[in-house]
Amino acid sequence: MVLAMVGDGVNSGYAMRRQMQNMKGGRWSAESGSVYRVLRRLQGSSLVFPVRKVGVVNRERTEYELTPAGEVLVSKWLTDAPAQHELECLLDALRTRTYFLARLDPKRRTQTIKTWMAQNKKLITQLTAESATKKSDQEGWVAANLLCLAKARQDWLRKMYTEMKETGRKSAAVAKEASA
Repeated sequence: MVLAMVGDGVNSGYAMRRQMQNMKGGRWSAESGSVYRVLRRLQGSSLVFPVRKVGVVNRERTEYELTPAGEVLVSKWLTDAPAQHELECLLDALRTRTYFLARLDPKRRTQTIKTWMAQNKKLITQLTAESATKKSDQEGWVAANLLCLAKARQDWLRKMYTEMKETGRKSAAVAKEASA
């Protein structure tokens, strides 16, 4: 990704961090220093080279460009099919939390899923509006992907909510029958 950003003209560590923070759909948790370490490693591997320093003294930023080898590697990264494990890595904070929903009592569990559905619906509305005002094809494709994922998540949440409500009804009926 850092190589591709350099190739797109986002050529300083500072500019990369700013762009990463503004990219939708990603979780860029790398520390600021991580980008600079990657740039130094890429420079050591002859994939980028420094072209100039810009800014004021003691706060200069080094700008980089791709070497021919870096250009080849970016092209390969873009065109090669991702490995299966990469495709399976769809980050979803709700999916992770779902593993632990059984810690909640059934009523609270159902209410929690209902809250998640409401929050996700807001996201769908926001992404729908944003996709109508896309600034570039790339932003439009990312927005369309996020919208598809959010809609699929909403279907999944709806199914889980329905199943939990049904399970709750069955449990209540069994408890009522047992007490009779």
